[in-house]
Amino acid sequence: AGAILWSRQLLRRIEEPMHHYAKNEAIMKNRESKRIIRTYNQVAAALVAYEALWHQAWIQGVKQAKQGLRATLIVKDPKTHALLVNFDKDI
Repeated sequence: AGAILWSRQLLRRIEEPMHHYAKNEAIMKNRESKRIIRTYNQVAAALVAYEALWHQAWIQGVKQAKQGLRATLIVKDPKTHALLVNFDKDI
């Protein structure tokens, strides 16, 4: 969650100046502004991809945690019929 929050905050910080540039036609006509816009688009796309990557990793972690939560915590030994605690590290 921290990585996603960082990505979103950084994206917000770079979006604000871009909104100001977009409103000013004189700045947008400048040749240098096209390079700035291209760089902004690349950075924004990278941040969105970064967020998606972390989100996918989080989803996989939740799926693994669900499997562990479904595991039986107390099992019966088939030979001795003794009750044992399942100390599987994945639980």
